[in-house]
Amino acid sequence: MVSALEQNTENKIRLLLFIQFSCLAFAIVIILVSAEDLRKKIVNPLKRLMILAEEAAKHNFTVRSGLSGEDELTALGHTFDDMATQLSASYANLEARVAKKTIELEKSHRALQLLHDASHHLYENAGDLCRGAVPILKAVEKLLDIGPTSVYLTSNDAQTNARLMTTQTVTRPAYCRDHSCNACIESDHEVNLREWDQNSENLVIPIYAAKEQLGVIEIQIPTGRNLSERALKLLDTLADQIGTAIFVNNKNVEKQKLSLLEERSVIARDFMIL
Repeated sequence: MVSALEQNTENKIRLLLFIQFSCLAFAIVIILVSAEDLRKKIVNPLKRLMILAEEAAKHNFTVRSGLSGEDELTALGHTFDDMATQLSASYANLEARVAKKTIELEKSHRALQLLHDASHHLYENAGDLCRGAVPILKAVEKLLDIGPTSVYLTSNDAQTNARLMTTQTVTRPAYCRDHSCNACIESDHEVNLREWDQNSENLVIPIYAAKEQLGVIEIQIPTGRNLSERALKLLDTLADQIGTAIFVNNKNVEKQKLSLLEERSVIARDFMIL
């Protein structure tokens, strides 16, 4: 009987050990599966979210979470993706606007510098409007991407206009008196000049000085193109400067004529006295 009891006890102990080892193995398996599940569903998504946050801080909005599932972290990752897409579009739009404003500021600076140079050139070449105005008009054409420009003066009968200068021509103009000046001659761009004539329309800007119209500026611009308000203001200001230069030049010519007449009158009086 004692032997049977010992045998029964040993069997129970073996069964208990088996159950304990089985429970331990099952617990280890559960722990491993849980750890792997935590790694896949929590640790890795959190790492991806951290990468997204770090890249967003560097203004890199091209990285995506790549998460899939229906848990909260996946929903958060998708929210991060949508936010990155919106931020990328907003940032690109902002960069485009900044670049556009930068270009506009550069053009404004160049326009102001051009107006300053115009005053300087017109003052230095007060007796020769062609030399003073043609380089400035060419600079305006390059800045605004417009075609050849011509300046016409209103004749005494106010019915016809006589060309005072032009910026681009193939042959020397008939009105040119200074054959040493080649500012307006463009012998290498005859084809381009013909293309401008065929694919452009004229913009006419009046020239005023002392409330009197002295002439007009005729500019060729590409057909169908509308100049901005800033460009038109630049052209109006330049027209005012040219008008002032023409007005001052006319006054100087009149003064010279009056001085010459006075000298002749004095000489005539002296001759009559003698």
